[in-house]
Amino acid sequence: MKLTKDNYFSAASALYWFCSNWHNGQYGILYRVMCELEYTPAMGEENLDGVEYSEDMENPEDKEIYDYLEEKHGEIGYESMEKFSEEFLVQIHEAYDAAKC
Repeated sequence: MKLTKDNYFSAASALYWFCSNWHNGQYGILYRVMCELEYTPAMGEENLDGVEYSEDMENPEDKEIYDYLEEKHGEIGYESMEKFSEEFLVQIHEAYDAAKC
């Protein structure tokens, strides 16, 4: 999946919710990735009812990227997914920097 200045926000949203749903505590890599994102969910996005956020995503691009992350997680397992998430975070930051120009 190629991140660009046009889809970095959707990628940040999807990665945030993926990390929120899958992290294994505040000392885990996915939790750190979630905290390093330049993304803060709006109040209406809170996942208070225990339903995975992917089921409620309104933006189809957010859902597509979230589903991509879930599929990747199933293919490579948890430990590899931590490394993949860190690399995905770097790509998001690069796309964000490109969008600021």
